[in-house]
Amino acid sequence: MFRSIIRPPLLSLTTLLVALAIALSTPACGQQPQSLRSEVSPTAGSVDDLFIFTVSYEGSEQRITPQVQTSSDFTLQLLGPKTSITILNGVIRSQQSFVYQLIPKREGSLKTPEVQVATAQGTLSAPPIVVTISAKGTAPGGTNGSSPTDQTSGDDLFLSQSATPKEVFLGQQIVNVIGVYSRLNLQGVTVDDEVADGFWQEVISDNNSSQKHIRGKDYAVLELARALFPLRTGDLRISPRKGTAKTVTTRSINPGNFFDPFGDGFFDSIFQQPIIKDVPLSSNAIPIKVKPLPPIPPELVKFSTSLTLVGGTSITMDAPAAVMKTGDTKAISITVRTEGNINPIKSIPLTAPPGMKIYDGQAQTTHRISNGRLLSERTFRYSLVALQPGSAQIPGASVVFFDPASEDYRLATTADLTILVSGPPQAGSMNSDRSATNVTQDTAPHNLIPTLPPLPVAPVLSYRDKTLIESVSERVSPQLSLLILAAVIALVSLSTFYRNVRSRSVSAANSLGQLAAIRDIGALENFLRSWLASRFSSITNTSSLDELRAVIRSCDAQRGHVVDLLSLIDDLELERYGHGEPTPMSAFLERLRPIVKDWDRT
Repeated sequence: MFRSIIRPPLLSLTTLLVALAIALSTPACGQQPQSLRSEVSPTAGSVDDLFIFTVSYEGSEQRITPQVQTSSDFTLQLLGPKTSITILNGVIRSQQSFVYQLIPKREGSLKTPEVQVATAQGTLSAPPIVVTISAKGTAPGGTNGSSPTDQTSGDDLFLSQSATPKEVFLGQQIVNVIGVYSRLNLQGVTVDDEVADGFWQEVISDNNSSQKHIRGKDYAVLELARALFPLRTGDLRISPRKGTAKTVTTRSINPGNFFDPFGDGFFDSIFQQPIIKDVPLSSNAIPIKVKPLPPIPPELVKFSTSLTLVGGTSITMDAPAAVMKTGDTKAISITVRTEGNINPIKSIPLTAPPGMKIYDGQAQTTHRISNGRLLSERTFRYSLVALQPGSAQIPGASVVFFDPASEDYRLATTADLTILVSGPPQAGSMNSDRSATNVTQDTAPHNLIPTLPPLPVAPVLSYRDKTLIESVSERVSPQLSLLILAAVIALVSLSTFYRNVRSRSVSAANSLGQLAAIRDIGALENFLRSWLASRFSSITNTSSLDELRAVIRSCDAQRGHVVDLLSLIDDLELERYGHGEPTPMSAFLERLRPIVKDWDRT
């Protein structure tokens, strides 16, 4: 009774509060907000690096001209503008970006140019950004097996591979990325897809092309990603990957026989036939340490398979919700999704309840990419035949897996499935019931006088005292109840807000304390993964740097420090796998500290 009285006023108050919030958050007509910001990527580098400087405007002006001041630190060159216009509720908003190329003039702490834009509402400005420029760097090298006559060097064409993580449990997924870096004109590239000894291999991607600027040089990069699952424990080794690159060159013309109609130079000068050479490539080797899995707890042994799944795993069971008739068939599917090696999972046990039969079908396996990792899905299909009417419960399906992040076993399970069946029983499904019915009819006495059914008797009336809620609802008015409820909601909201603010301050202090104790690149990468895992559920302590990039790019584009964090991850990867002089740890910590401090307090 009390609930039915206060529901309409509460709904009206909620609607009024939502409308008031929308009205306050919507800017007045003719006073649309506008903003101007500038970004530079990367935020640190050498005098040989190229920096991208982006000026972005958002507002009601449909065409702007940014005024970029002359810089004594950088040489500025406009690459091009980008403009997009949106119309929402009759309001026109323009998003304009101007992309420049910056070339540093010297070493040290340099500043990007200051930018101003004149609009109808006033002048907007974007302050300079400090960029740290170090001494001249060197390009990475590799082993390509080429000779001087091939006109290639280790800096112009090489093959490299990486693996994440390098210390895993038996059966845990390792992301192996093979990259071909080239500054030459290539006709084609072939990388041998040999299965690594001691690993089960699955394909993640085969043609991921990009451009990278490394140590002052631009490279065209072709990356191949593989998922490796170790099949034994101990110290394993990912062997060097082999490949072949077809380089394109032109034959040099001998001036002495250029006018000889029967010489090679005469025809080469007419047709300019290119010369294609095969250059063998070889990458680095990577050591991998594989740890054994701990024993399975006794209560989970009955759910285990021949080879335990290692990595995040989930299981679902689906079936049509319509009521089935006796004799009909209903399709049931069970899908297992996992980051581990799903090949050993051949079936999922499914128990048929009384009055039903279950027949196994074919299993179907698919793969997809999730945050740079391979996610395998295997769907098991079953056919359910109902033999008698009624309601039956099919027990939920379960599968056990090992979580490398927490280093313990977990059970993925589904809810029980309820099946409703209508119609007459099928032949042979209720023999025992039919036999009992026949015996009763044969032994019953004959010539009985029929009697009328008994008259229905009304239930005895009983007195029930009013409950506390019913008594209060009769004495308290709806307006007073609504006021008390609003006060309680306000107190709860203020308490929650205070706890959130306090927890953010404590979290920021803890993160900065951990950051100050870091002394090497490995510890910095572990801190970065752990810190991002506390903010994003899709990141774990074993996530690769490519997974971190994918999750960070999915953040709100307007959120600050996203570009700075991506640039920092790129430099960390270059510091670990690149060649050249190492970057001081203090430089990485100085760049990461404001990002952690800002994000932990928002």
